[in-house]
Amino acid sequence: AFVPIRSEYNVSITKEGYADSYFTTVNQTKLVVENESYLENTKIVASNVEVSGVITTNMVNAELQLNNSTITLYPESGSQLSEIVLTGVYDNEQLTWDTVVTPGKWVVVVQSPISNDNGGGIAIGYLNANVLDGGTIEMEMQSGGWLEVSTSWTDIELNNYHAGSNDLEGYGKISSSPVEIVVDLEIGSTWNYSLDSDGGQRILLPVGEVIITSDFTTIQHHEGLEMDYSTTAIDSIEQGIIEMNLQYSRKVNSNTMVSIIEESVRNVTFIQTSLLNALTEDEESYKNIEFDVQVDYLGTERSDLLEVSGNVAASQDSELWSIEFYNGTDWVDSLQIDLGVGDAVFNASTNSIDNSTILKARVLLPNVSSSISLDDGHKLSIDVISEQGESSNVQFNVNVPQFYGLELSNVVEQTGVSPGGTGTFSMTIQNSGNGDDSYVIDIADNLLEGWTITPPSTTLTISKDDQRTQQFSIFAPEDFTSGEIEATVTITSEDGLTSETVVVEIVSARISLSVDETLSQELTKVYESETGQVVVPITNSGYRTATNVLVSVDLTNDAGTEVIKTLEPLNISVPAGQTVNATFDIDPSSSKFNRFAISVEVTSEDDLEYIEDSVEPFDYQEETILDQAEGTSSWFMVVIIVLTLLVGFGGTKIARNKGTNRF
Repeated sequence: AFVPIRSEYNVSITKEGYADSYFTTVNQTKLVVENESYLENTKIVASNVEVSGVITTNMVNAELQLNNSTITLYPESGSQLSEIVLTGVYDNEQLTWDTVVTPGKWVVVVQSPISNDNGGGIAIGYLNANVLDGGTIEMEMQSGGWLEVSTSWTDIELNNYHAGSNDLEGYGKISSSPVEIVVDLEIGSTWNYSLDSDGGQRILLPVGEVIITSDFTTIQHHEGLEMDYSTTAIDSIEQGIIEMNLQYSRKVNSNTMVSIIEESVRNVTFIQTSLLNALTEDEESYKNIEFDVQVDYLGTERSDLLEVSGNVAASQDSELWSIEFYNGTDWVDSLQIDLGVGDAVFNASTNSIDNSTILKARVLLPNVSSSISLDDGHKLSIDVISEQGESSNVQFNVNVPQFYGLELSNVVEQTGVSPGGTGTFSMTIQNSGNGDDSYVIDIADNLLEGWTITPPSTTLTISKDDQRTQQFSIFAPEDFTSGEIEATVTITSEDGLTSETVVVEIVSARISLSVDETLSQELTKVYESETGQVVVPITNSGYRTATNVLVSVDLTNDAGTEVIKTLEPLNISVPAGQTVNATFDIDPSSSKFNRFAISVEVTSEDDLEYIEDSVEPFDYQEETILDQAEGTSSWFMVVIIVLTLLVGFGGTKIARNKGTNRF
């Protein structure tokens, strides 16, 4: 809110369910606003809310079970609130109660005054007291059973204790006293009981499964180390007494701290404390980065076997990097070290385990030509991991100095554009440096009036070894009917020094037509008994499209002096820089040779003044492709042979008959 300055204001915060809160200035009951903006956070405290409950029972003699029952509201585990003990009002087989509490989660425990070793009446429920209207709970008392909890734990010298204050030696080592147990009936919240002086607790619970957890912290070892203990137990409650011994286990603690000794780092320059700049050995390689790594043991184990290794975060060239450690004889990818706190009671002759060590390490980089420079450097870490899986690391970045380069290809050095028309030219830019590079591409501001080339300036970001093609659009003035202009394009790397300049010649677009007569004759086919084709491939090597080209073909006599037939002319368009085939159908021919007279003419009036090269009429002779003679059927040949034999046999028989006739 905007308010006049140098004034005092009453600023309050009101929210349903919370106590009102006020903003004030030091030594002032009001908020004083000076020349600067005022920004401050404030806390609002939830008001106490009313809660209530009703307890009934199906047990025999409801009044005996319910009247004078103990009603206790336990805050949820982890809360700083205290438990609340109430006395209810019994009437008409119901026990009712009400009170005021801080909003939050509560567990309501109602215990009958009538109990024995077999159990007693018990009701336990979860009450969520919200900040608006508190809450109410309905419960039913049923027969429950006793859970008798005992405790035991062992220190690092193998001495046994319980978790109560009567065990003076053991309890003296517990720093988080009194020790509490957490009861979980899976009703939506858990609650706590403190252990008695003998390290035990007797709890009446409903029949069913119960989960008990507990933990505490001790101070042990001659170094005064904190050691954590915890336990979890699960059991089923029945009427009677269930005994549960909580056996606490010491949590394994293999924590370590890893650091690089800054003064030991060699063959680098420092950009920041954790960002190193690699140095070149020669034109082809970088120097190995050498340094000392200190590993400090912060755990509580007498002896811990730890593995030290290096890691290079994934990147385009990460497989070419490696981190090695010196084991006393060789450089290896990983090694094991033994650290710990030693014996609980100091003994100079046996307490030889170290809690700190220094290792020699080095980083091997790829060669200069294979390396990649990253904006944030290559992310590396030295990792220390225990046999239990606990780990720590130190991270650092190594920057590979970036060198810049660019290569151009597919450069269009000449193009054409028609008056008032548009055109394009392009070039391909390849990043020949060793990192991502942003290239600024500028068109020189020296174009004549009426000319526009877009984009006049642009930036391309290209990864190492990648390439991008940049295209430009040309917009020419209406009076550009002849001549040429030059467009100067400069490509500059982000270092501001590496650059290339290209001069593109823009000419007035012309039509330049040609026909490959040899190819035309090869493509043209005339057949004896089927339709053939006359093909005229027309190439426009100019920069202006020939929008209307008339192609004519005449079939003439062998001397070319007489037109036998004129084929239907074709009107085609031949775009700039392309070849278009004009194809004519030709009827079957009975002549051995066929001569064709061909002409190509630009007929569009808008194009006539822009013709640079035209096609002179030409002709050529094409031989007719004769039909293939059908092959003789093999069965037909068999029939001929059989008939020949029959004729021969018949002739012989007649001759014999004539020879035997008598006159």
